[in-house]
Amino acid sequence: MRKNNVLIYLVTAFLAFGQSLSRGNFPSYVEVLGGTIISYGFIQSVQTFTNLLFLFPAALLADKLGHRRLIFSGTLVYSLSYVLIAFTPHWEYLLIGAFGVGLGGGMIMPSQVAILAHDNPNKRINVFTRNETARWSSLALGYLFSSFFFFIFQNEFSYRNLQWTIIGTLIITSLSIIPSLLLANTDEWRNNSRDQEDKDLRAIISAPEGKFVIGFFLISLMIGFGAGFLVPFSQPYFVRRFSLGPSEINVIMATAQIMTAVFMGLIPSLSNKFSDTRVIYLTQGLSIPLVLILAYSRVLPLSLFAFLFRIALMNMSIPAQTTVLQKYVPATFRARVQSLMQVSDRLGRSFSPSISAILIEETDEFYHSFSITATMYSAAVLTLYLITRNLKRNLQIKKRT
Repeated sequence: MRKNNVLIYLVTAFLAFGQSLSRGNFPSYVEVLGGTIISYGFIQSVQTFTNLLFLFPAALLADKLGHRRLIFSGTLVYSLSYVLIAFTPHWEYLLIGAFGVGLGGGMIMPSQVAILAHDNPNKRINVFTRNETARWSSLALGYLFSSFFFFIFQNEFSYRNLQWTIIGTLIITSLSIIPSLLLANTDEWRNNSRDQEDKDLRAIISAPEGKFVIGFFLISLMIGFGAGFLVPFSQPYFVRRFSLGPSEINVIMATAQIMTAVFMGLIPSLSNKFSDTRVIYLTQGLSIPLVLILAYSRVLPLSLFAFLFRIALMNMSIPAQTTVLQKYVPATFRARVQSLMQVSDRLGRSFSPSISAILIEETDEFYHSFSITATMYSAAVLTLYLITRNLKRNLQIKKRT
């Protein structure tokens, strides 16, 4: 089992490393291929919506065919999509590449979580934390390599320079295929538990814990919708508002990923002290004022402070979220429930980047989009607080009876 965990960490690391080599400057790549910021927003929506469509079918297939097969197929599709992205003659072809990246990611994610969740329940928070730390540390390395590349070539946003970062993404993400091939089989439990599936599903839905999980889906939808207005537009924000170059932007992005990885390492101890759910709404709640600072700040140091700590605070509780979901779900449904969680998030992100891009293009400003983000995050944190309090009350009544 530990070997499988390490292999999953490697898959996560290679995909994240490759992704961040080109992510920070992808809006500029779209522009040199003839697109606009609206084109970029549309590409992001296509990738996210495709990911959304295939997450749940991939979880069902994983339960029938096995998790390792889905992870291998997903890494293959994900990597091959970057062949088209790297060598496309015009921005419209990026839509096909985005479709492939969304499909590959949708195939990988549910099975990753299901394999990691097979570990000792008392150690899951540590396992998920290591996986997320691998992700965010690798994202930081990718941004640093990209920054160094553009520094050498004098911060030039040329087609050739931008294309080389995409080719780097293709090479690094292709390496994820190797650990996916080495995964051991972990699917024996499927043959011994199918008879209980219908009973387990009814129990999940009717129990107080099940209603809590359903509430989590709603929260994920709100956060995803709000994030789509802000997250894809970090590079345009620093370019348009502060005229920063690619090497500077990538250093900022790398610093944000490093801070997130460090903060994430605190989650196991914070969860032991405050509980998983309390850590989630406290850390995410603290990020909301920082979103508003980003929306209205014209001072670079203040915007940098808000940007760095917003990412760290909003994302550091991801292991706690995954642990909470897996805690209330039987093994037969882990992939599917985790997929539904991601479906909620992707549904929110599917349309908001396009709307945000139109707002930014028409106003040449970011405060409308980022204010919507702050509003949706506030609603999500309040909802989490309310359903957590309701769950505790229902469980206390259940114990008395």
